[in-house]
Amino acid sequence: MNILLVGSKCRFLQLLTDKLDKEGHRVFLLTAEDKSVRTSKKIFETYHFAYDNPCIREVLEGVRPDVTVFMGAYDTGFLWGKGSSTASAYTSGLFQLLMNETAGNVGRFLYLSSEEVFGGEYTQDISCEENCAAYTVRAQAIAAGEELCRSYFNMRRSCCGWIISTGNRLPGWKRVISAPA
Repeated sequence: MNILLVGSKCRFLQLLTDKLDKEGHRVFLLTAEDKSVRTSKKIFETYHFAYDNPCIREVLEGVRPDVTVFMGAYDTGFLWGKGSSTASAYTSGLFQLLMNETAGNVGRFLYLSSEEVFGGEYTQDISCEENCAAYTVRAQAIAAGEELCRSYFNMRRSCCGWIISTGNRLPGWKRVISAPA
């Protein structure tokens, strides 16, 4: 399968790349990082564009991913100390990706979220019914990303989902929440 990872270089991205490569998938990377940042040899091809760049459609058409994984909460390229301007870049980038995914009618789209959107510590699985309590700008942007994915799923009735991970315990995923039918 062709897997498109969208995010900046970090340990989690490396672990995910290693696992996907080991399973025989062809891994592509779309990153907003500049070209001086070296990527793993296990990545088949790397594209360096801001996520809201019009070239994204061409990237998706060229890769034809079976699965696109938006690193979301784990994308280290977003500088959250800048507050609302970073939140705006985050949501507009996600929106652009979803728009182009819809137009290209390509594979599944996964959004990596975080327990941070619930505003507390959880030792048990987080249920689908749990309400968001996002207190920081970062958590609010991540929660808005979940809602954006939910909206696109409802419009397309296609394969879009998001994953809630237990922040510090990556890469072990605590709970997978599928988008509502």
